[in-house]
Amino acid sequence: MNTKVFYLSLLLVGLLFCILLTLYLPNSFAQNYTQMSLPEDAKGRLGKGHIQQLSYSPDGDTLAVVTSIGIWLYDTKTYQVLTLLPFPLKYNAYIEEITNTTFSVDGQTLLNETDDNTVYLCDVQSGKNRKIFLGENAYFNADRKTFTIEKENRTIQLFQEKKLNIDYSSFNEKDRELDSIAFSPDGKTFAYTHIYDSTIRIRDTQTLKLKKILTDNTGFIYSARISLSPDGRTLASLRSGAPIQVWDVLTGNLKNTLTRYNVTYRRNRYFNRVDLLDQWVVDSVAFSPDGKTLANGSRDGTIRLWNIDSGKLTKTLLVHQGFINGLAFSPDGKLLASGSEDGLIIMWNLETGTHEVFLAERMGIISCVAFSRDGSMLASGSIDGNIYLFDTATGAPKMTFTGHIEEISQVLFSPDGDMLASRSYDGSVRLWNIHTGKPKMTLSTPTEYFWDGLLFTNSGKLIAIRKISDYIHLWNVTDGLYKKILMGHTAIISGLSLSADRKTLASDGTDDTILLWDLSFIVDASD
Repeated sequence: MNTKVFYLSLLLVGLLFCILLTLYLPNSFAQNYTQMSLPEDAKGRLGKGHIQQLSYSPDGDTLAVVTSIGIWLYDTKTYQVLTLLPFPLKYNAYIEEITNTTFSVDGQTLLNETDDNTVYLCDVQSGKNRKIFLGENAYFNADRKTFTIEKENRTIQLFQEKKLNIDYSSFNEKDRELDSIAFSPDGKTFAYTHIYDSTIRIRDTQTLKLKKILTDNTGFIYSARISLSPDGRTLASLRSGAPIQVWDVLTGNLKNTLTRYNVTYRRNRYFNRVDLLDQWVVDSVAFSPDGKTLANGSRDGTIRLWNIDSGKLTKTLLVHQGFINGLAFSPDGKLLASGSEDGLIIMWNLETGTHEVFLAERMGIISCVAFSRDGSMLASGSIDGNIYLFDTATGAPKMTFTGHIEEISQVLFSPDGDMLASRSYDGSVRLWNIHTGKPKMTLSTPTEYFWDGLLFTNSGKLIAIRKISDYIHLWNVTDGLYKKILMGHTAIISGLSLSADRKTLASDGTDDTILLWDLSFIVDASD
């Protein structure tokens, strides 16, 4: 009996330990950032938003990364995400660019200044925000170390790294072109960037002696921002078109990279110049049939495959020489079709890693692609309004559909495989007989706008989607009624894709974020 009691007690202690371990290990939750602070009806997120500012907490334990979807807080010991502090949607619009982010002395408040003469006070614990107009009831003191709110009779002391007056006359002409500068708290060291190369230089404040050069050779730094941790041992750098990098100041080594997605721009005959500050970098997305992988195509001609659960990049495909406009997985998930502005359709075999090119007569810039439900056919739309049908087994063209007068923006097979739906920038949706090539029906938008997406329910009903700036309307074409409004992006939506079971919609926007929406509510009883 005593032995049973002993083992039962041991079991209870072990169970209690497991419970406590779960409660006090924040990293186990923190790593699942894809589920943090999701908007209504969204079931997941890939990407962490357009980065605007960096700031260390006074104790150096937390790095705040201000983005277009909120503020990500990182643990500086593990570099895992602690939490996402959401912001009002209007705040995240680019018309209110964040110009400065500062912690309060106690580390419990983040003060964010915007370029329209307002500030936001964010409570680090609750994530609640307050918008205050400068000059009305709030102001900074002369040295910008305190912030006073008159109506509340309250002053917030701000944490700021020490700023010193330095004579830069001894710098050479190249080093005088400073782009960003940050000082260590003791004022003995400062780091800076300039516009001529990809380096971050660290100098002694008194002697101006060069102590370290940090470089990753990724190209010129544009609008870089850097932030030194309070102990002066760690530096976080932010530059346009590149990940956040965390450096060890003493060794000069790169410690960590906080974002995994970096666009590489290439010059070729299809586009001669791409603005490095352009946020329209993701042009197409597609789900794998099992819902575990999301593919996205970029303007640099690269296709990237992401793991939905972890949010990690798993594979990169690079053959196209122009913007990727269309992506589609085969029903069995073994093939991926891509169409590009280089005029090519490439069929990727994801199991073997090989690929082949599909071509048809008079085929120009490819705008979209789609597989039939049985995977035997591939449809592609082009910028000239023509639609091409291919045999996926042989790669041979089977049929051409003509009738649209402008670019085809989507093609979609019906569940029974007898019809093909197409939408175009001419404002119409057409249903084609897959066997005869003749149109069965033409639908026009109820307004002057064109359709942004189509989806069939399992029973064959057609749902049309319109994205208006940063939100999505779902429109039932059968009864002509709106079904739902989806809101969550903080900037213009640039792409949409539907999962194989038609229950999840992926949308990517110029806020550098992909949101996953639950569409199970539109599947009617007959489905």
